[in-house]
Amino acid sequence: MLTLEPLFKETFSVAKSFLKVFSLYVFELNKESLKNHYLCVQKDKKVSSVRMAPLPTTVFLHEHHIRYGIQALLNEAIFDGFDKVSCCGIDPNAEGWIFLVEYQCFCMVAPMDAINPMNESYNREFHSFCSKKLQLMKDRSPWLSEWPDRLLESFLEAMKYVWLAHLIVCASVNGVHILQFQQWSPYDSLVMEVADHDHDAASFIDRVQFMLCPGFELQSSVIKSEVYLIPKNT
Repeated sequence: MLTLEPLFKETFSVAKSFLKVFSLYVFELNKESLKNHYLCVQKDKKVSSVRMAPLPTTVFLHEHHIRYGIQALLNEAIFDGFDKVSCCGIDPNAEGWIFLVEYQCFCMVAPMDAINPMNESYNREFHSFCSKKLQLMKDRSPWLSEWPDRLLESFLEAMKYVWLAHLIVCASVNGVHILQFQQWSPYDSLVMEVADHDHDAASFIDRVQFMLCPGFELQSSVIKSEVYLIPKNT
């Protein structure tokens, strides 16, 4: 994994950036309809916390933090089964170099072309991968009903790099171990980073409420999981 580690870190970093853009589009597109799901908890005539129906056990410090909940919902579906070779639709017994060849070829392909059966760059495995993830997101987030072109393009751009990162995982000899954390896990800065980087630390306890994006344990380093902590007094 020593030679593939930098490639994975770079690819996953790009994937994570595109996923943030995608989740922000989803949030902006559904902001008004999502307001019907907000439940603001009043305390001394001020909003002390916010809840949202799709995440009934989750409490947000501020209303705009709900975008982190949306990101978590989407990424949960997107990274479901990420560490399984079978997710690629390629023979799990294939040698690592086959996945690297697939990686190099797919880097040059536009994602819209890759899902178009009439295009010479059509990739059946990637098309199936995207379709499954899209359906999984719809199943888990029934309020996600509108898919304008801009949102679909953003989704496919993100999925291209998630797919590329997955191919590297499949190609690695020692594997890449995914780091996922459940609610109430103690916050550990060695393997976690807080989603809201400008947050007031005094307003949260050092316990994970939910994970926005998984992290990864590599052979010589760690990509930290992105988490949202539990607000105090909730």
